[in-house]
Amino acid sequence: MADISPLVPGHVMIVPKAHILCYGAVEDSAQDEFSGLVNAVRTILREHYGPSVILEHGTSSVDPVADHVTHAHLHIVPAAIDIRDSLLNFNTTTIASLSDLSHWAARDEAYIYFESCAGERMVADRIVDIKRLFIRSEIARRIGLPDPLWDWRRHILSDNLRSTVETLGPASWKSLC
Repeated sequence: MADISPLVPGHVMIVPKAHILCYGAVEDSAQDEFSGLVNAVRTILREHYGPSVILEHGTSSVDPVADHVTHAHLHIVPAAIDIRDSLLNFNTTTIASLSDLSHWAARDEAYIYFESCAGERMVADRIVDIKRLFIRSEIARRIGLPDPLWDWRRHILSDNLRSTVETLGPASWKSLC
């Protein structure tokens, strides 16, 4: 689905119908299907917009972040950006695949997940005192989108939303169903 206020045209989210707290909590039996879906969406975005990054703010049931959606939603943003330097203020770990996020879900620990255009994956945890809408603000800073335009609760980037829907509406989504 298109982000409610895409930071750039093509900014989409993968949101499961069933409630799960974060993508680290995806059942083992669904990991291959989930990874396949992420790769397929990324391929479609690459065809229309170029390379993309993947991000998630995985939440914890014991320490929910105020003002944060407590339902899994993976951002896929067509932009050649890297936010790993911003994650170095936290405890960081390099991981091999999305399924490795299960480690954080099993500990019921909030995290930030980032995957670069080249497929390099990093998880930051111990994200105490993380600022509101951290992922959106970090993306915005790198693409030059000024404050408060990145805050979907204060401003909807309707031109980006319209462009995303018009471009991706006719895309070959049937292969994902």
